[in-house]
Amino acid sequence: MLTRAGGYPNLSGVDIGAIPKLYSPRVVQSFHEQSVMVHVTDTDAEGLEGIQEQGDQVTFRKRGTISVFDYEVGHLADPEVPQTSAIKLNVDKAKAYNFLINAVDEKQSDIVLSDEHVDEAGATMAEEIDEDYFGTIVAAVPAANKGATAGAKSGAYNLGATGSPVEITTTNALEVFTRMTAVLGEQNVRQRGDLVAVIPEWFRHLLLNSDLRKALEMADDESAIRSGKLGRLDTVDIFCSNKLAMVDDGGSLCTRIWGGHRKAVVSATQLVHNEYLKTERDFGVIYRGLKVYGYKALQPEATVELYAKKG
Repeated sequence: MLTRAGGYPNLSGVDIGAIPKLYSPRVVQSFHEQSVMVHVTDTDAEGLEGIQEQGDQVTFRKRGTISVFDYEVGHLADPEVPQTSAIKLNVDKAKAYNFLINAVDEKQSDIVLSDEHVDEAGATMAEEIDEDYFGTIVAAVPAANKGATAGAKSGAYNLGATGSPVEITTTNALEVFTRMTAVLGEQNVRQRGDLVAVIPEWFRHLLLNSDLRKALEMADDESAIRSGKLGRLDTVDIFCSNKLAMVDDGGSLCTRIWGGHRKAVVSATQLVHNEYLKTERDFGVIYRGLKVYGYKALQPEATVELYAKKG
């Protein structure tokens, strides 16, 4: 407020109500990440009509292996019977919201309070599911695809381990990134294409300030906003997320960077309840929603972990 000379009256003072209070029709929204999990996993299970409640289960059948042998004329080995196996996806996790909008507030507000807060709840729910996923799925990565001696064939790639994370700088960012694809290659995964990697913001910053910028095939603005996809490098679609698991390792903040084949992990999310009802204790409406979800590493050998810190 402007200052006034001593004794000069304030004819527009707040106390006499001369200054009108105006409210913008624009609602200040919270910043939320776009969900990444659904873009880096196999979501085919979401199309199954049976997923209705927490506790539902989906069974995937894995084809068996077939032996190949040297053939000699006149001697044919007895036929073998393929042994198939079943992998079960348990939709055993759930997130919910439950809030009340008072009838007086809704009536007197110039914005639709219920819609704004339902959107906020949905965005927060998606973020928490991502955080749960990335904090858990790294445990499924096999020993050959992580650690200081990663590589199923060579054991030649340092992907970092507790106490000795890989330190990434603009100088070695490309070489470190391609260690992950090399490890997947030794599992015959890279050759199948459709690879993804989820990196933290600090790794993205190092990539974009190194000589890699020319090598990156950057995503268009629309796709980046929609999915968090940054671009493509070494046949890998790169996504960025703040929900990767982080560890305080001897005073160094380290990130558990995850990647692999899209078909390696199956996930399913379903909004099973989205309802509103009048409250019995007051005038107003309760809005509540329930989303069930689950994920399972069907082919853990097709996933990789890089344990690293910013140099």
